[in-house]
Amino acid sequence: MFNELFKGQPKFTYNSDNNAYVGITEFLQDHDKQLTYQVHGMFITKTGKYGPRAIAIIDGYNIYLPKHMNEIVDKIRNTPDMVDAINSGKCGLVFRDYEKDGQTHTTVDFVDYVPTEYAE
Repeated sequence: MFNELFKGQPKFTYNSDNNAYVGITEFLQDHDKQLTYQVHGMFITKTGKYGPRAIAIIDGYNIYLPKHMNEIVDKIRNTPDMVDAINSGKCGLVFRDYEKDGQTHTTVDFVDYVPTEYAE
């Protein structure tokens, strides 16, 4: 029971050491916004110019996510079934536009990933 308080860091199996760090805008300059991308892991940086920041790991890229995703990423990372699903290739990332203060912004949603239905 008390072990739950000291779970440690989630264990993702994908090696992202050679991934490029990019923002959403930079990533979408060369990639299709309409595709679903397989998620291999996620984490939250503790330091940085803009404070803690969620990052999604996909093939070849670590994508900086908007700050409003920090809480969602933290919840996913602390849910063992979701970490297992990510390691099993069952989590996808889609891009979505939204309006705020009269401007269009892009964020992401995490979805169930079925490799035969999407680009890898």
